[in-house]
Amino acid sequence: MTKITKKDVFTAVANYFDTTSVSLSIGNKGTLSADDLADFFEHEIELVNRKNSGSGKPTAKQVENEVIKEIILETLRDYPNGLTVTDLQKANDKLGGYQNQKLSAILRLMIKEGTVIREIDKRKPIFRKA
Repeated sequence: MTKITKKDVFTAVANYFDTTSVSLSIGNKGTLSADDLADFFEHEIELVNRKNSGSGKPTAKQVENEVIKEIILETLRDYPNGLTVTDLQKANDKLGGYQNQKLSAILRLMIKEGTVIREIDKRKPIFRKA
């Protein structure tokens, strides 16, 4: 079974209220007609669509990470046997300013992208250009 999303539920409820003449009582605040409820859920669908569309622009961190990826690839080109994260930091002064946890996370992304290969040598992770 596929996952039911908010959009699916809002669409089903909006369609239901479009085809019925039910009105709901909202305590002492009054009542809402089926048309009002259908409009409400259609507005909620628009909000979900707007949220899902995003701005399309990368964040400042994403831009910074892309720069770091390029530096890592440039450094690994000079070392065909590969480097550990610590050796990467020592091999390139630009990478020395970043914590090894950050570089490890970026390397993990690069492995998923297929630009870097991770190997284990004497219980040490070695990264080299794919």
